[in-house]
Amino acid sequence: MELVGAPAEALTRRVYNVAAVSPRADEIAQALARRYPGFRVEYDPDFRQEIVDSWPPALDDAPARRDWGWRHEYDLERMTDALIEEITGRTRGPAT
Repeated sequence: MELVGAPAEALTRRVYNVAAVSPRADEIAQALARRYPGFRVEYDPDFRQEIVDSWPPALDDAPARRDWGWRHEYDLERMTDALIEEITGRTRGPAT
């Protein structure tokens, strides 16, 4: 909606990359463990890991930030809290 509402004269292109948090599986597990002591996760990467490894390390969203003020709202901690709330229907704290 921000892009749609941006003044046309400010836009230098019609397609923009937008980037925010892009955590690894171990970072998500650590964020959950901070909220649920004793939480553990085990995972075994398969052939799809090669696909992910071929992606660029980050998207360049500088034009979106410059042209129409793109800013992400979530970091890993806020994303984790929002996901827990969505899944459990409650705010931070261990599930019962």
